[in-house]
Amino acid sequence: MIRDMKDSKSKKGCRLLRDFEIGQSVPAKNATEWYELNASLISERLERFHFKEIHEFLLKHLPKPPSLVVDIGAGTGRDAAGFAELGYDVTAVEPSVAMRIMASHIRKDFGIHWVDDRLPELKELRSSGVLYDVILLSAVWMHVSPSEREQAFRNIIALLNPGGLMHFTLRHGTHERMDGFWDIPLAEVQSLARDRSLIEVECNVVEDKYGREGVTWSQLTLRVPDNDTDI
Repeated sequence: MIRDMKDSKSKKGCRLLRDFEIGQSVPAKNATEWYELNASLISERLERFHFKEIHEFLLKHLPKPPSLVVDIGAGTGRDAAGFAELGYDVTAVEPSVAMRIMASHIRKDFGIHWVDDRLPELKELRSSGVLYDVILLSAVWMHVSPSEREQAFRNIIALLNPGGLMHFTLRHGTHERMDGFWDIPLAEVQSLARDRSLIEVECNVVEDKYGREGVTWSQLTLRVPDNDTDI
């Protein structure tokens, strides 16, 4: 019986390994578990593209370094490292333990400050009292449930300096079939921004760089009004 259990575990491990080898993710009950189980695969996918390839149009809107940047839902730290390479002071927020450990190892030489925090509360960031000049939310808003988005949006804005930027990449189309993945209408985020008098700096819709059928992305940059310039 013990040997049968070992054989079963061995076969399961081999099956998971083959899944990684052919690029298929391991099933999970919810988004948090999915990231924990698939950290290696997610890392491989994210690292196919450089920060500048994904966020090229954002670069022209950035303040001069060394402004303060926070990447919420930082994953492997690809984008956080991209900001650090440009000379910014970067904080990376990642709730997944597996992703955070992997990322802090991969990016150990970039001087990134890693924080265990999560939407919608962002308790650690808010308790620090630090205000940021740029907040990046790339492929993360789809994990915020509809009932929590207003609270999350409010807490994010509270972390920005006057004139600070909030940049979203919003996924549209097919999602993994599990809890923790929701559709994100662009108009909904734009409405949240208008209700709080944010300025829409730029918005683009682009194809999925990984070639996934039925998937597109909105790139939305918003700015908090600055009383000195937005009179």
